[in-house]
Amino acid sequence: MEETGNIFEGIVVNERSYTELFQNMCRYKFFRDEFARFLKQQSEDNEEWESLSLSDFYFHSSEVETQYFAQESGTYPDLVISTPDVRLMIEVKTSTWTGLQGSQPRDYLTNLARTPTEAAHKGLFFLVPRYYSHEGELKKRISDEEVQKQVRKAGIKPLMILHWEDFIEQLLQAGAQELNSNLRDFIDLSNDWFINGKIALRSGELAAIKKHTLGSGLYMLRALVEIVRERFRRTERLKIGRTRWEDYDFGFYIDRADETIGYFGIDSYAWTRGFWPLVIGVKPDATGDIRGTEDLSRQEDEDGICYWGFPNNLLSKQNALEEVSARFASVFNVEPSGTGEAEDEVKFSHRELAALFDGQTSGGAYQKLLRLIEQIHTAAIGSNEQIRVKTAGSRWEHSLYISENGKPRAAFGIFFTNWKDEGGLPLWIGLPTRSSSKAFEELEKEKFIAGEGYPENGWSYKQLTLDDVSPEQDLVEYSLMVLKKMGLDTGLPT
Repeated sequence: MEETGNIFEGIVVNERSYTELFQNMCRYKFFRDEFARFLKQQSEDNEEWESLSLSDFYFHSSEVETQYFAQESGTYPDLVISTPDVRLMIEVKTSTWTGLQGSQPRDYLTNLARTPTEAAHKGLFFLVPRYYSHEGELKKRISDEEVQKQVRKAGIKPLMILHWEDFIEQLLQAGAQELNSNLRDFIDLSNDWFINGKIALRSGELAAIKKHTLGSGLYMLRALVEIVRERFRRTERLKIGRTRWEDYDFGFYIDRADETIGYFGIDSYAWTRGFWPLVIGVKPDATGDIRGTEDLSRQEDEDGICYWGFPNNLLSKQNALEEVSARFASVFNVEPSGTGEAEDEVKFSHRELAALFDGQTSGGAYQKLLRLIEQIHTAAIGSNEQIRVKTAGSRWEHSLYISENGKPRAAFGIFFTNWKDEGGLPLWIGLPTRSSSKAFEELEKEKFIAGEGYPENGWSYKQLTLDDVSPEQDLVEYSLMVLKKMGLDTGLPT
């Protein structure tokens, strides 16, 4: 019997793994040539790029690198194509939420300017989703006079913003899906990621999210991240960033001067690969020595940062918060500058830890739920120009608040405070209280929602029952159907 399913499912789960897959797909000449044609077509409206012929963009598989270390600027561009004719850096964003580093794009321009090359043409592209939330900020940075001066001085071609959806559509039109199964699976994966947005839970993942122990464990984990940040955020030697959620992670970055030197928080990609969900990362000093990691688990490195995971036996201790805080202080050689909050907020039960450390199932389910929120965000802002979406991320929630023509319309997301309670489920919907009763009544009749719900700050919330959700059912389609019944039509098929 012929097996079905995507060969990349469960392997390609975030920006890093998608970029690595893209590099591997470049082993196919057809794929490389289509990407070269894509770059040519997207840039030819600019007169400075117009002088390049299609042949100038062609490259061999050995001429593309991912996570290339640019020693001249200490940066890690996602993709670098280097041929005798061109040297192109490509910054990849696969999530609509992933923010820009403070030094982008200047560090990449510094590298392009300083790297010895015989190539006559140098350029920097940003390859992002069509509804990338930070595209406005990116355009602002690109048009900055100092950046433009840097571009002109180094002889770099004008910076370009490209969209993944356009490249995927080009592959489809070229018939790539008919050539072999790997190209077909890449296109199917990309379609689900950027265009159709299909997300389905396996039976084990569906069972995992219906257990309140996973919800309460994640609530505790997110609380721990926030409390550690509060304890160290006033440290003078380092700049402790805000807690943020992007690329399916929840944590904060640590900067020294203008350089990012570390990260602390949840790494959902590592989690799905069988590593620990709570990580601490730091750039080694000149000696390569990093203190405070002796009993932690070494994980994968990224962008010059070495990551370690906090093992089960450490978090199971009664003073887990103190243990984690001590490791943070040792790794970054700092002292706490505040007290954070009460210790009893981050005491894990054995069942919570068992749920958290089942990485293949729990981590995969958690990451898919975060992707679901992102897909609903994309569907909402892509439906019409009058819709605005505000995101909210904390230990309590991971949610969207949708308005239309300036009026609140709906809320959708994960409410950890309810998921952690017995019988709670992760996905909740909300409506302005003044207009919620009739819509909720209809949804209850059709058994989409259940429970008493709760009112807060002018909103009323109810949890999705998920009773009608079966393994492999598209959660995006299901959620958009519920939102449509609430009176919010995203304009997408349901």
